[in-house]
Amino acid sequence: MTQHSRWFILAALAAAAGLTACGGGGGDSPALTAADSNTVPATATVSAEAFSSYVGSSPSVDVGEPLNLDGVTPPTSDQAEPAELSV
Repeated sequence: MTQHSRWFILAALAAAAGLTACGGGGGDSPALTAADSNTVPATATVSAEAFSSYVGSSPSVDVGEPLNLDGVTPPTSDQAEPAELSV
């Protein structure tokens, strides 16, 4: 075996070991379930203020799954003052 072949084999083994070490990490954050990530929580439909707060706290750029709005009716109020829009 030549010196060049040994260096090539050594480099290939080092690259394979490096790629093996890159395989995903533990992470302590809990994974979201499908029910958590794409449904509107019941607490958001209790009042108009709660719904406005929920919608206002949603991220402005969302790359996840779209919300499932089947059966969701935004609550209204005849007594509450209109909420300010923030853009």
